Amino acid sequence: GIRPKELFRNHRAVTARRLIQEDMDLKEISERLGFRHYSHFASEMKGFYGIPPVQLQSVVKSRCSGVGSN
Repeated sequence: GIRPKELFRNHRAVTARRLIQEDMDLKEISERLGFRHYSHFASEMKGFYGIPPVQLQSVVKSRCSGVGSN
């Protein structure tokens, strides 16, 4: 029931999050995912996650740093 364009957008957003977890540079992520301009990548991520990529990066890093810290 999902349109191909939405499926592609979802895939790119999930892939971007995975690459952020791997500590890849945000501009490199945007290029790797086929965005011509970083601003398009930023808008797409904000539309999907509700926060800009820089903030998403902070959230992901804070969650990852808490893993296994017991």
